[in-house]
Order: sequence, then structure tokens, then C-alpha cells
Amino acid sequence: MIAVVVTVALAFAGYVITYLNGLRLTQRQERLARVNRQLGDFYGPLLAPTEANARTFAAFVEQHARPGGISPFSGGTPPTDEELAEWRLWVTTVFLPVLREMRDLVVGWADLLREPEMPSLLMELCAHAAGYEMDNATWNLVGTIDVPTAAATQDVGLTQTSHASGTTGEADFDGFTTTP
Repeated sequence: MIAVVVTVALAFAGYVITYLNGLRLTQRQERLARVNRQLGDFYGPLLAPTEANARTFAAFVEQHARPGGISPFSGGTPPTDEELAEWRLWVTTVFLPVLREMRDLVVGWADLLREPEMPSLLMELCAHAAGYEMDNATWNLVGTIDVPTAAATQDVGLTQTSHASGTTGEADFDGFTTTP
């Protein structure tokens, strides 16, 4: 009788140990699959635009620095109209599209984050992108205004630049009209 009880107890203990080990392995595989998804779907794709943005910003600063390597946006002297125009061009064509891509990755794959709250760095990224979205919206033409004190005859023109010193640029203006 004792032999039967010991055999049953050992068989039951073996079953429990096998079950618990299988459960532990399944949980480990699920954690590993989650980490793989985090790396493949979130952190990996987020790294490329982050690096691209950092490098293009460094290129902007290097290309448009004032004498002494000072940024046009630091120091006591405000940026010139030309510096602001160049900044707007870089923001709308280079920085903002990359920021949108990064924000969309963060928002689209937020379920892969394990933190109880969104990490502050990722929240700052989303806020940074939203700030540039607002800047971009205010840089677009939203209407026209009559200036009653303006002279009867005004000079009007269109300009174009190649954005590279000493390089000739070309532009085609289509559908441009003026009204008196």
C-alpha cells in the first residue's frame, strides 16, 4: 500500500513539476516574443528617424551657423529674415516629416510599452512634433488682407533660390495671378 501511495505521489509531483515548467517556458517565450516585437516594430524603426533627424539638424547648424559656429537662434541677436526663411524650409521639408514619422511610431506602437505611463521622453517627442505642426500651420497662407493706406502702384515679384551659395537655381511658377 505504501508503495502505491509513493508511486502516485511521485507521479503527481512529476506532473505538477512538468506543468509548472511548461507554464514558465510559455511565459518566457511570450516575454521574448514581446521583446522581439518591441525591437522589430518600435525601437528599431524609431532609431532610424531619430538618427536621421540628429544628423540633419547637425548639418543644418553646420551649414547655417554664424561666424564662430553660433546658431542663429542662440545669443542676443535675433535671426534675420533670410535665416528664418531657411529654417522654415528645413522644418517643413526635412525635420517635420521625420518628426511626424517618429510621432506616428510612438502613437501606433504604444501598446508595446510596459510602463504604467508613457515615458516622458516619448511624450516630449509628441509635444515637440505638435509644436512644429502649429508652427507649420501658421507659416502657410491663410488669407489676404487689404491695406487701405498702400500706394496705388505696387511692385510685385516672385523669387527663387537654389539654397546653395554660388549655385544657379531654376523655378517654374504656374498659375500665379495678381488682382488690382
